[in-house]
Amino acid sequence: MRSTLLALVFGAIAGWAGMAQSAPIVANGDFETGDFTGWTVSPSANILITPVAIAGNFSASLGDVSASPGSLSQTLTTTPGTLYAISFLLQNQDTAQSNAFTVMFGSDIVFSETNALSDPSPVAVTVFDTALSGSTLLSFIDTNDQSDWLLDDVTVNVAAVPEPSAALLVFTAVAGVLAAARRRRARS
Repeated sequence: MRSTLLALVFGAIAGWAGMAQSAPIVANGDFETGDFTGWTVSPSANILITPVAIAGNFSASLGDVSASPGSLSQTLTTTPGTLYAISFLLQNQDTAQSNAFTVMFGSDIVFSETNALSDPSPVAVTVFDTALSGSTLLSFIDTNDQSDWLLDDVTVNVAAVPEPSAALLVFTAVAGVLAAARRRRARS
């Protein structure tokens, strides 16, 4: 009996851990092609692929002056009403604090920094937003008069949500454990 209950509890935990996730929908988010395949770079932007990588061999280097902010964008296939996790690594190399970095998901500003201090190491950023249509523009917009922002490992995934079957399995296991404990107390 005890081994059955333990199996139920461990099965429930394993089921709960198996939450619904999807594959990343960003093409070349790690810039490992060595170019901007899948991305659109705004005209006259000072945005480059650099071997000064945050992760892997290449990163995007964004360093446009404030008079003409640059943008790096990609149109993503999304599901309306679905919550997405937008993640990336970012490192500001500017020491003069004359900079700005904005991330947009569709028409929503999901991340923004202005006059940020330089980062001694990359910062992992994750933000969440809901897609409003079947096609959503992901944009990274920068100004940095003195130096560059390094961007790498861009991913967009459906935010993890427990599957209904996993929640039911956890509920059943907990109910079984409680019932067994109640029977054990009644016999004592």
